[in-house]
Amino acid sequence: MSSWWKFERLRRSGTDGRLQAAAGDNATVDFYFLNALGDLVGDGECSDKPVRRLGPHTFAARDRLIVIRYVSAAEIAIIRARRWDRTYYVIDDALHDADRSVDLPLAYRRRLRTFLRDGLPAILELNPHVIAPSAHIFAAYPGLTTRLIDPCLRHPRDPDTDLDHHDAHQTLRLCFLGTRSHGASLDLLRSIAHALPAIAPEARLTMFFGDGLPRSMRRLASIDNRPPLSWPAFKRFVAQQRFHVCLAPLMPTPFNRGRSITKVLDGASVGAATLFSKRAPFDSVVSDGNDGFLLDDAPESWIAKIATLAQDRDRCRAIALGGMQLANAKGDRERLRRFWLSELDLTSATSP
Repeated sequence: MSSWWKFERLRRSGTDGRLQAAAGDNATVDFYFLNALGDLVGDGECSDKPVRRLGPHTFAARDRLIVIRYVSAAEIAIIRARRWDRTYYVIDDALHDADRSVDLPLAYRRRLRTFLRDGLPAILELNPHVIAPSAHIFAAYPGLTTRLIDPCLRHPRDPDTDLDHHDAHQTLRLCFLGTRSHGASLDLLRSIAHALPAIAPEARLTMFFGDGLPRSMRRLASIDNRPPLSWPAFKRFVAQQRFHVCLAPLMPTPFNRGRSITKVLDGASVGAATLFSKRAPFDSVVSDGNDGFLLDDAPESWIAKIATLAQDRDRCRAIALGGMQLANAKGDRERLRRFWLSELDLTSATSP
């Protein structure tokens, strides 16, 4: 049996429910690939698309393989069944720093440790080009070709329709859209939540920590704590919900040094004026006071800025507008699309 048909047999037998279960549940796949190239991706032997999905994290364009963040055992078997002319590994976190970031949930650190031991070596044996949003990530992959890219929006936000919620009479709505991997921000968020009743008595801070939120914070009336969302559910949430202020603190932990600008995109997606920590990656992208605010780690700085925005809704709306324009520019879908069309030798493919 030729290596190609062995590959096809494995691919077809592997694309069952177990392999595809996470196909719609991976933010990295959307942000760095499908948002830009989804119209060119097909699945199944009858597909006439130039890119084929092999599994939750893997794609192929003829003899070029794309692996995004993780790889399953079934996918390892598939990609080892044939030779690849070139492999790309897209990774958007400093995975090797996870064990040194005790703020991360223990179960998450264990999963990453297992992947680094069992999954990553199978990717690295293909000598991939490493694609990442942060130069800090590249230190874990010495000797490999590296390329910097930013995540992209699926659809640009429209200021004419996505900012109507900034009417002065509306109750102030705040959100923190980070996952439990942002646990280092909880002390700052606790201070903000305690201060909210004095700033805007009816204001609520929406979070998605579920049982991972400390009990002392769950009792605060100013916090609307919800269960963590799957990626598909999160996409639906940001498409439907609007907030006035988005909080994007980023504490100086080893894992956070590899973060991307996804919080710039998230804040714009919910139409909010976003407050960012004054450190990478935000301090090189956000223009303080124009398309967001860059703040130090002192809770007083964040509380004071929220109080200002609560009293000046026109200012809040203006910052939200600037953030939307920033996200549309930095998350430009066409830029990422051109990158992949060139790398995968698909330049003849037409735009949707």
